[in-house]
Amino acid sequence: MVTHRRYYFEHPGPWTNGSDAWDQTLELLRYQAENRWWYDDPHVEGEPFGRLAFAFTVSGDDQWLCHRRAMGLASAVYRKLGLNRYSIPTPLWEPLEHPSVTRVQRAWQRAQEEVDELTKNIHL
Repeated sequence: MVTHRRYYFEHPGPWTNGSDAWDQTLELLRYQAENRWWYDDPHVEGEPFGRLAFAFTVSGDDQWLCHRRAMGLASAVYRKLGLNRYSIPTPLWEPLEHPSVTRVQRAWQRAQEEVDELTKNIHL
C-alpha cells in the first residue's frame, strides 16, 4: 500500500543567503515533481518577509521511504542554495489518508491568504 505524506520545511530565522532562493527552490521542487512520481504539489513561501519555507507531498511504499525521499529532496534544495545537509530544519509532516484537504493544508492555505492580504498593497 502506498503512503502519502505532506512535508513542510521552514528555515529558522530570516533568510540572508541570497535573494533568488525562493525561485531556485521552486524550480527544483517543480522539476522533481515533474520527473519523479513520488513528489507532488510543491510550494515555496515567505519571500515578502525574508523567510524561506517550502512544502511538498511525497509518496512511498511505507512511512520510512517517504521520509527518506522527503529528506533527500530537502537536502537537494539546501545544496542548491549553497548550504549543507546539517542546515536542513526539522520538518513538520502529516500523513495524507484521503484526497480531501487536510487540517494542516487548510491552515497553510489560511496563512497564505493572510500573507496575500498583508502584501497586496506593497508595491516594489
